[in-house]
Amino acid sequence: MSSEPTHHLGLSATIGDASQAQLLLDRCHDLIRERDYSRAASAAQQAIDLVPDLSDRYIAMAEAMVGMGAHERAVEAYSEAYRHARPDKRFEILKGRAYNKHRAGDYIGSIDDLTEMIVLQPENAQCYTRRGITRGEIGDYQGSIDDFDKAGAIAGLNPDLHNLLAHAHMGAAFAEPDDEMAARESAEKALRHFDSALDEEPLHQQANGGVQMLRDYLGHFGIDR
Repeated sequence: MSSEPTHHLGLSATIGDASQAQLLLDRCHDLIRERDYSRAASAAQQAIDLVPDLSDRYIAMAEAMVGMGAHERAVEAYSEAYRHARPDKRFEILKGRAYNKHRAGDYIGSIDDLTEMIVLQPENAQCYTRRGITRGEIGDYQGSIDDFDKAGAIAGLNPDLHNLLAHAHMGAAFAEPDDEMAARESAEKALRHFDSALDEEPLHQQANGGVQMLRDYLGHFGIDR
């Protein structure tokens, strides 16, 4: 993996420090490939101690933390990487940080990072899809639906996106037990998306399971689908 050029180094680094730090960074990457994450983290920390003002050292540390399952520490490392990063590196750093915030249970923080990624790449359908999934996990079903609709508008609808939209509408239906009309409307939209997913991919497991649940639910309204 290439490093940032030495002409971006601050006054804190000598040429010797930079050379030694690069050797340690290369060693870190080798250890990550070998899945020796603890030693990789140690090598990354030594590289940071020598040259603390380049983002690639912190990214390597974050990757080692991910391998160890230490997602909160990975978030910290990605945050340091972001602080030192050139603008062209920020999207990928945010991607790593959003993932690790999600794994650490910080769904709001993950959504914030995904939102910043969308600002950087407003036509990136995967960002909307990922944010929609996370919004659904915190019960923001309308936000989830909006994001999946946007992803579909950018990249086109496919069975997986129909399935995600169906589950978001189904979540909205179940969240509105006191508003029978709204719940019924959401459930019918969900069923239409499940049907669309199954038209394109008849063996879509999640869609098949969702269809039966929704049919049972709509049966409470006297609707036979």
